[in-house]
Amino acid sequence: MEASELKGEVLHIVSPEKAINYKWEDNVNRLPNGLQIISIDDYNSLPDIVKKSRFGVRNISEDAVLILEPYSRQYISATDAEQIFFDRKLDALSKIASLLGASKVSGKVESLQEEKRVFTAEGDISYRVVEISTNMKKEDIERYRNRYEIIREYANPSLTYEGYRQALRICEETGLIYDQDFKSLLDQRNPNHPNPMKKETYHIELSKELNESLEVAFHLNILKGVFSLNAGIQESISSLKKFVIETVMEF
Repeated sequence: MEASELKGEVLHIVSPEKAINYKWEDNVNRLPNGLQIISIDDYNSLPDIVKKSRFGVRNISEDAVLILEPYSRQYISATDAEQIFFDRKLDALSKIASLLGASKVSGKVESLQEEKRVFTAEGDISYRVVEISTNMKKEDIERYRNRYEIIREYANPSLTYEGYRQALRICEETGLIYDQDFKSLLDQRNPNHPNPMKKETYHIELSKELNESLEVAFHLNILKGVFSLNAGIQESISSLKKFVIETVMEF
């Protein structure tokens, strides 16, 4: 298998037999284009350098479900995706701000909503709000606040053309350039701006990209009798969490 053949937003690693036979199943045409099924033999045939660059140092086993993480361009386990996506996105946000001359970046979880993906009788995906007690909701929000709260200060804040160019490149590579908040941030901190911004508060949904990928992975349930997903993977791809982070950038 060539590295260039790894094109899926989501990969499912299966046996060589399943990698061929699933194509003849009913409803296979309902699998989304972003979902790629590859055999464990195809994975094992990749050069070591490709495995390390695209999958890291972890061992990949049969039945794994892997999601493409946009900031490192690596495939990560669906069960680890929430933590890794958020950590790397927060890192990207603070790095962009520092390159644009930030003196301080702080962020905290502002809201949390959880829903479950389910298939309707017609075979479409719908969402059902998870009913949880008020105390449990408070505990969940507090847990996420503790996990994702950030305060970062920078010793030598300065706005430079080189820093701006690097911030623009990161936004383009990660897709943040399409986020209106970050387009505005780049505009307001452009070194050519006659009166650059000193402080801004953003309300950013950290989970958008992750939820889109998990929805692609959830379509594996269309061929539930073919693909074997363990309980941890099933829980990860069935859960839709919406986090809004209040992020304050000071320059």
